Amino acid sequence: MSKKTGAAIGDISSLEENLGARKAELTAALERLDQEIASDASAKADTAKGIPASLLKRYEALRLRRQGVALVAARSGNCSGCNMNLPPQLYNSLYKGDDLVLCPHCQRMLVLRQDA
Repeated sequence: MSKKTGAAIGDISSLEENLGARKAELTAALERLDQEIASDASAKADTAKGIPASLLKRYEALRLRRQGVALVAARSGNCSGCNMNLPPQLYNSLYKGDDLVLCPHCQRMLVLRQDA
């Protein structure tokens, strides 16, 4: 066996060790992410229990239609979902917080976010 062949075998074995270590790290990271997803899913289910079914159904339908974003902030008179100006009376109704307010342009649910 020549020196080059021996060095190449040594390089291959060290690369295989690095590959094994990296694979173990990635497997552990995937398991951790799976646990976080399961935890978040159970937290979502617990939270959803306290929301009226009709509102939850509307939220899920919006989420599917709007690429996963059904609830957006209203800032400075604008919808942050579509960046359109909100009618002043609609924006003022967000301060009351009595009813569900939808953006007239993109139909997303609005929550008030005041800039500090």
